[in-house]
Amino acid sequence: MTTNSSSSSSAPDGASRIRAIVVGADGQVGAAVRRGLEDRGAEVVTSTRSGGDAPWDLRDPAVPRRLGSVSADLVVLAGGITTVDACERDPSTSRTVNVDAAAAAAQHWGRLGARVVAFSSSQVFDGSLPAPLPTSPVSPRSEYARQKVELERGLLGSGLRATVVRMTKVVGPSWPRLAEWREALSHGRSVRAHGDLGFSPVPEDGVTAAVVAAFESGFDGIVHLSARDEMRYADFARIVAATVGADPSLVEVTSAAGGPHARLHSTLGTGGQIAGLWSNALTALDVVAGILV
Repeated sequence: MTTNSSSSSSAPDGASRIRAIVVGADGQVGAAVRRGLEDRGAEVVTSTRSGGDAPWDLRDPAVPRRLGSVSADLVVLAGGITTVDACERDPSTSRTVNVDAAAAAAQHWGRLGARVVAFSSSQVFDGSLPAPLPTSPVSPRSEYARQKVELERGLLGSGLRATVVRMTKVVGPSWPRLAEWREALSHGRSVRAHGDLGFSPVPEDGVTAAVVAAFESGFDGIVHLSARDEMRYADFARIVAATVGADPSLVEVTSAAGGPHARLHSTLGTGGQIAGLWSNALTALDVVAGILV
């Protein structure tokens, strides 16, 4: 762990010279980013609620002294309460974690010259329009989405070096839904999946690529990560069934209509803010196939 040292101002040779802090390094996205940065030769300091190199329980939004003494070129804010239902049940705590702690981190390391990358969600849009751009007006419907909008506005209005990465559903071999469905279907148990709700998957390694691209480009603003199109959850469940040799009739098709997750469209459009970023280059089937092999 690097402490009390001045941070380099740039990394012309790429991620191998990045000194990074990953907050929330034990979650799906945080763990993927940590692995991806380390694979690129970066020095990574991890922080989780109760562990890592320097713990931080985000329910207390003040940056802990031990973690705050770490200098970095890049700070990735991957921690948070990420489910719609949990934010609806406890809006106060989830706002502290998702908004206040992120703002504290951005102010702390941002004023020291680090680039701060925070993750937002396609749910800042209500899903009524296909492929909204980073410049499209937001239309949050849930407490979770409203918190993400507040986070975005706070970071981008701070004058700091900040990139917000809005993402659709991030998937990988460790995706909990995939693991649960594989387990159930392989043992002949049924699973329930929405037939009227789609997702536009983002591969885990694509998230790291976007983080590195944001750092190297010095882009301040919002970046979208999304597959080119979307896939219905019920169709994905049937594909999972096929991969484990299960009867596709074990997939019970349900409806999201009237619930907090209902939306017509899930795909995000890209405005090309960072040249060469892969977003919209892969189809949903491309991404799904990549995690099922």
